[in-house]
Amino acid sequence: MRFEKLSQWLDWLEQLHPREIDLGLERIAVVAKAMDILPLPATVVTVAGTNGKVSTIAALQALLFQLQTKEEGGRTAPRVASYTSPHLCHFAERICLDGHPVDEQMICRALADVDAARQHCTVDGAVPSLTYFEFTTLAALSIFSAQRPDYILLEVGLGGRLDAVNVVDADLAIVTAIDLDHQQWLGSDREQIGAEQAGVFRHGQTVVIAAPAPPETLLLRAEQLACKLYQASAEALDEDIAQDAAQLSQHGFFPRDGALSWFGVDRAGRSLVCEDLARPLLAEENWSAALQAALLLGALPAAPKLTELLSQTTLPGRLSQHRFAERNLLLDVAHNPQAVARLGEHLAAQGGARVAIFAAMADKDIGAMLDSLMGLCDRWIFPSLQNCPRAANPLDLQLQLEQLSPSAAANSELAASVEESLSKAIHNSHQNDKIVVFGSFYSVAEALTCFTEGVDTEDVGTVAVSRGSEIA
Repeated sequence: MRFEKLSQWLDWLEQLHPREIDLGLERIAVVAKAMDILPLPATVVTVAGTNGKVSTIAALQALLFQLQTKEEGGRTAPRVASYTSPHLCHFAERICLDGHPVDEQMICRALADVDAARQHCTVDGAVPSLTYFEFTTLAALSIFSAQRPDYILLEVGLGGRLDAVNVVDADLAIVTAIDLDHQQWLGSDREQIGAEQAGVFRHGQTVVIAAPAPPETLLLRAEQLACKLYQASAEALDEDIAQDAAQLSQHGFFPRDGALSWFGVDRAGRSLVCEDLARPLLAEENWSAALQAALLLGALPAAPKLTELLSQTTLPGRLSQHRFAERNLLLDVAHNPQAVARLGEHLAAQGGARVAIFAAMADKDIGAMLDSLMGLCDRWIFPSLQNCPRAANPLDLQLQLEQLSPSAAANSELAASVEESLSKAIHNSHQNDKIVVFGSFYSVAEALTCFTEGVDTEDVGTVAVSRGSEIA
């Protein structure tokens, strides 16, 4: 084995390929064939889209865990594997079995298997130099192939058509909300991006659309491939909801009698309505897509258990709330205009003074992200991100804020790190005030590492500290 430690492997992988992002399936397909890991021995669900992919996977995973399969000696829950990216604090978060990151040594052995296999492959007459993401995707698929779980949930990292995960043929595809992001690779508008995301579709495949009003290119591709399509309802179906849902193959939440209900359609075309549900902690449209997928997979629990899952399933860095130094800390990895707009909606529904700590990648639409929170934050702090060459210069962020609102910029400052930003925010706020950290996985990860230093970390678990490539 080339290296013994995961950190050594990851450092090497970051230097292996000349480009961090190099879309295409030729290299990874050749090595996957040499490894003989496809098709995967499980029911496979791929999740593509711009925002909400990991939330959708978390919700679907929670639902699948409620299934009971009959085995000798009794009944047991199915095994569920998931692959997501990027990670927040430790690379192993990306590759999970039964809701837990796999062992580092298992990852090292899988990386060694990928390395050995590629040495026997050629692309354009040479041994292929895989990207960080291609290499680690193959390692995850190798682990899943060996472990043979019942379900495998795969997040499509960037786009769809040419993303490394698309080397896998899935049984069911979910597409979450599509918006402008990564335009240099995916296209300049939603229709072009939708066409790229539709690259995950297969002929006759079951497809669940999470958000209403998807790009027409997405729907056209599904029609061309004769996919069985289940779409998010653009409006609540108050009249004859069961009949309408079945006829239109739609799913979604709707209010009824002062409570939340959900409707969907099973494989036989029968509608189902679940009533008196709790409002979910994760985004409703992502939960709805997960519920529709679970219904199609025969994994929808009874309403009491469903209410429990809706009210308890959370994810670090997705509107996650923490107590830090007697302040209310809200962490959100929102890193494009659509995601930050949702963060703004969340903040607008709450009261109290707020300090925003914002850092983002230089290739993002910074102005639109800042504009979404105008009037919602009393003070702004722009930190430098550690070990992140793609990050925007904090001074540039401050100047863009000044263009939007000179008064807001007058209440802003720079910081050397997220840790220093938190210190400044604490000293310029009061007990129980809200501090919001957003704009990047890096921003949230650096905030999370501060919890390990023992300063009023109420209800916050210890996290391992690591960095990794961010393609989000």
